[in-house]
Parts: sequence; C-alpha cells; structure tokens
Amino acid sequence: MPGPTLTGFDSYAAQVAVPTISVYAQPAASPLARTFPNTAGYGAPETFLIEREQHQADGTWYEVLLPIRPNGSTGWVRASDVKVVGIDDRIRVHLGSLTLQLVQHGTVTRTYPIGIGTVDTPTPPGEYFIEYLMRPTDQNTIYGHYVYGLSGYAPTLANWPGGGELGIHGTNNPAASIGKRVSHGCVRLSNTDIESLVPVLPLGTPVDVDTA
Repeated sequence: MPGPTLTGFDSYAAQVAVPTISVYAQPAASPLARTFPNTAGYGAPETFLIEREQHQADGTWYEVLLPIRPNGSTGWVRASDVKVVGIDDRIRVHLGSLTLQLVQHGTVTRTYPIGIGTVDTPTPPGEYFIEYLMRPTDQNTIYGHYVYGLSGYAPTLANWPGGGELGIHGTNNPAASIGKRVSHGCVRLSNTDIESLVPVLPLGTPVDVDTA
C-alpha cells in the first residue's frame, strides 16, 4: 500500500481537473452522491478542502469538504480527478470577540476586527473553506471591495439569494458594521483589511468559525 501523498503543508485543497467530477459517499465501490462542474462561482475553479486520504486497490481517494447544505457535508473523490494544492494559511473567526485571525504556518500573523450575523441571522460556527473570490462591479455597496464566497450556508436563510451562502467581505460603512452583530450571517471586514488578505489567501483556504 502506498504511503501518504499529502505531506509538507498545513492543509490541502483539491481543484477539480476534469469537466465534471463525481463525488461518492465512500471511496471505491460506493453509490454516486452527486457531481460538480469544474467551475464554481464567478468562474473560479471548483475547489474542495481535503479532509483525509485513503488508498484503495483502484487508486488514491480524498475525502473532501463540500460547498453544500448541510454545513460540514463531505464526500469522496478520486485523486486522479483533481489537482492538489498545498496551503499554509488559515482563517480563524472568533464570534465572541468579533475578531478574525490570519494564521500562517501555524502562527497568528494578523488580527482584524469584524462584524458578524445578528441573533436572528447568526454566523454559524463550523469548518469551511474559501470557494471563490469576487470583486463587485459597484465598489460602494454593503459588500465592499471584495467578497470571499465560503463553502457554508446561513442556517436561517435557505430562501436568500444564492441559497444563503456565507461570505467574508468588505463594507462601504465600517462604522455601522465593524465590531457589531449586524449581518445576515456573513463576516464583514473593512475594505482596507480585506484588501490586505486578497494577495495572501488561495482558494481552498480553511476557515474555522468558533464561539470564542
């Protein structure tokens, strides 16, 4: 049996390398769970966060975190269907302290103040990843200069545009947003702060949200 293929980085992303990828409930011979195209939102390459790998007689498989409801859903993909990207960055969102930390090589390098969801439309704790990055055409909106689309969904907004997808984005009104619980579940940063993250964070970057 071959040894592990995922070594040397803190985490790994799987970028879809085939026109349509098949996701299975279990590795090897198991029912097909669903399929994904090779592009995600705004033309970004479809990317999953790899949770673990397993070697079978028919090759290597990866269990991946999926950008679907319910949050935390996983499935298995063939290693031959994806391009693996090593990632040493991580985002930690602390709901209690209203802060976001950039972690690089296991060390917190920056801490940013944030806005989060209200009591009625909370930002849900959990493990997510960055699925895509988009720059709004209109820079003077509630979404600010950039939006990171995340793999998770707001628990109370199933009928919201986009299905209630969670995001990390800037804002055109930091005074009314940062340090407050005002959003529909997304995490809000100042435009200056999210601009500092854009050159750093690749697609697939893990995003951990906790209640601390």
